[in-house]
Amino acid sequence: MALVKDTIDYTLENKHWIKAMSHKVEVKWINGYLAIVFKGKTPAFGFRYAGLAHEKLKGVTGGIHISKNIKRIWLSAKEVLSIKSLAKANFSGPLAATGFVIDVILDYDTVMLDESGSRDIVELLGRIGLSFLGGIATVAISSILTSLILSISGFMPAFPVILIFLLSGVVIVSIGYAINQAIDYIKDETWN
Repeated sequence: MALVKDTIDYTLENKHWIKAMSHKVEVKWINGYLAIVFKGKTPAFGFRYAGLAHEKLKGVTGGIHISKNIKRIWLSAKEVLSIKSLAKANFSGPLAATGFVIDVILDYDTVMLDESGSRDIVELLGRIGLSFLGGIATVAISSILTSLILSISGFMPAFPVILIFLLSGVVIVSIGYAINQAIDYIKDETWN
């Protein structure tokens, strides 16, 4: 379920990228920051280039500014990876809150309604807490990894936008799936 939810969430949050699919992009340094530069006659989003933390790009780029100044990278990462930002991002997607509610219902069913369930409120709260932490970990790790991957792609020539979109999507969905599997394993090992 996590794989399907994460894929749909990623696609819905970044559907504005459809306008840019026909463009090529290049990742390069501009004014001391790593930026995505759109090639072609007409700008995709009304601008020719923008930093990785730009509002229209951060769903695909991870939202962390990469700069030549390590302190600036740290400050940007600190802002993106703060508990408040992570909790907000955990519930900001079109299906994020729905996925969490479904997870809570399934945990309730496992603990309270299942014949072999313990009917222990502490176990239920622990399972819900693990689900919440798993969502936060997914957002944090995928933000870091997509920013790192794009910074590495700064050494490549121009390439189609669809590659960035697909690469970021694969990273985000894979991380979401892996963390969901890990959380399920922890739940099973802890309470079974």
